[in-house]
Amino acid sequence: SGYAQSSVVESILPHTDLFLYDLKHMDASAHRKWTGVDNALILRNLQLISDHNKEYHIRIPLIDGVNTADDNINATIAFFDIVKTSSGRGRASAVSQHRNEKIRETRKSLRR
Repeated sequence: SGYAQSSVVESILPHTDLFLYDLKHMDASAHRKWTGVDNALILRNLQLISDHNKEYHIRIPLIDGVNTADDNINATIAFFDIVKTSSGRGRASAVSQHRNEKIRETRKSLRR
């Protein structure tokens, strides 16, 4: 989980080759509603990982009615583009139990 004190993430950076990361929602209040915690620390730690040129894989579990709205998808893609630019070592994938056009479009956007 990215929900850890940044000092903890910093302490494991020299010993970790690959970070696996879930991003559930970009909006802080929606993230708090669905997970019980704010996402600021999670996003900050992902940026920290990228800034240290570490490889990371982001998984985005898509849940209809929770995080599949256009504004959240666009914010997720924009954030990933910014973080990826820092190191170029990131990869993201959208996963869902449901197949629909919105999810196919999201997966396509993340692969660019």
